[in-house]
Amino acid sequence: MSAFFSDSRYVQAIKATKKIAQEDYRIVDEELKPVQRALQDLQTALKGRLGQIEVLSKRVGKTQKEALSSLKEIYQRLTDARAIDLDELRTNLRSKKKSIGNFTL
Repeated sequence: MSAFFSDSRYVQAIKATKKIAQEDYRIVDEELKPVQRALQDLQTALKGRLGQIEVLSKRVGKTQKEALSSLKEIYQRLTDARAIDLDELRTNLRSKKKSIGNFTL
């Protein structure tokens, strides 16, 4: 191993950087909790609206069903997008946590 990598200043710098990264992760994790809850609430609300559209579609005529079908498609796309956003958010956060302390030159 190079003398540079075993130098106490280098070792201390790596430890300090790791500590900062861990604190950054903790802060981001705490700040993301309300975002996750908001996305989950939005997804629940969208699913609820989809259910209401389904019920309403059974009681209306053909023209209204076509309009409701368009609305249903919009709600479904929003629901799917929110699920993907939430999954990506969780995956990215797990990935960041795993890489804390892994530094390369």
